[in-house]
Amino acid sequence: MKVLYYTDPHWSQYSSILRSRGEQYSTRLENLITSINWVEQLAWSTGCQVIICGGDFFDSAVLNSEELSALKHVQWAPVSHLFLTGNHETNVGSLEFSTADLFNLCPNASVISK
Repeated sequence: MKVLYYTDPHWSQYSSILRSRGEQYSTRLENLITSINWVEQLAWSTGCQVIICGGDFFDSAVLNSEELSALKHVQWAPVSHLFLTGNHETNVGSLEFSTADLFNLCPNASVISK
């Protein structure tokens, strides 16, 4: 089975060093959209059956409206996705609640938190 693995994109509106505005979203989010779309296209074009994010897709246990809205521009490949819950995505040690759980609402996606 062919798998594409990446980790720690830290999806967030701003970072400590990148705080500018892009055309539609923050420059950071626009760069992240481009990067994740590249990963998804690479997985699809090379015949991967699974894409795994090893944690910290999101940078925080709380998402704002711009971060959520920007997700609609990601062109997810039509393959299985696994998202491991990272330490940035939760504020409870049990990982019971996390922003990564958002991916449980997506077709072909599962979240691993244990």
